Amino acid sequence: MSLAQRIRSVFTPAALRVSPHPWPPGLPEAVHELANELRWETIRGQQPAQPAEEPHVDDLIDLAVSLWRLQKRLQGGPGRAEPVEGRERDYHHLRAAMEALERAGVEARDHDGMLYSDYGSDFLDPIAFQPTPGLDRQRVIQTVAPTIFVRGEWARMGKVIVGVPESDEPATNERDEP
Repeated sequence: MSLAQRIRSVFTPAALRVSPHPWPPGLPEAVHELANELRWETIRGQQPAQPAEEPHVDDLIDLAVSLWRLQKRLQGGPGRAEPVEGRERDYHHLRAAMEALERAGVEARDHDGMLYSDYGSDFLDPIAFQPTPGLDRQRVIQTVAPTIFVRGEWARMGKVIVGVPESDEPATNERDEP
């Protein structure tokens, strides 16, 4: 009888005590041997790991957009090229991931500051046109989502806010009013 069984017997009334049933001779060894055989059969029967399927292009595009957004946050917003102070190490790892994605043929293009006429509606989806002082032509003032190219071909349209020159004349409604 083990120590734990002895301690339990002290706290259990004699009428409720049940003596342990002895194992048949050789049963524990047989169970152990069977478990080992089953384990080896399982290991021998396993097929070599199959290579993972090629990532779906949409997944790579989503990854590129997410990395681009993270880059913008680590840079501290639009117009900054260097990482925020104290985040240089994170930025270095992010750039390594983006470069690996570019080697795989997926590129995220930012359009901040570019003339809208250079791309127009072919690659950009303007979500807003905003009057901006100091502009003489339509210019992208903020990229909301980058344009994605896969293996050099356009894959997803970028979303931008386009700054338009402020006009000296107030905007008029061209519709005839009743």
